[in-house]
Amino acid sequence: MTDTQTVAVYDARAADYAEMPFVQGSRVDLTAFLAAAPDGLLLDLGCGPGASAAEMAKHGRAVEAWDPSEKMLELAARHAGVTVRQQGFEALADLGTD
Repeated sequence: MTDTQTVAVYDARAADYAEMPFVQGSRVDLTAFLAAAPDGLLLDLGCGPGASAAEMAKHGRAVEAWDPSEKMLELAARHAGVTVRQQGFEALADLGTD
């Protein structure tokens, strides 16, 4: 179950996280990951403001970004090619059960 107090903190500080230097897309190095990842949808769990998801999308990959924080997802959704879903890690247990 998602911790609502923790999510509230991330909601309140989402803009601050988006401004952190290590979060900026130009500073995120996903080259090795992208080279190793098979074709298909990439899932960015706990995407925060979406810098990593945006970098993956810039490389032509289909990306779904998950985060339980609504405010983080608002920022992540601004990146071209990134689909967002308000969801916590617990939803992983339901993948592939359809």
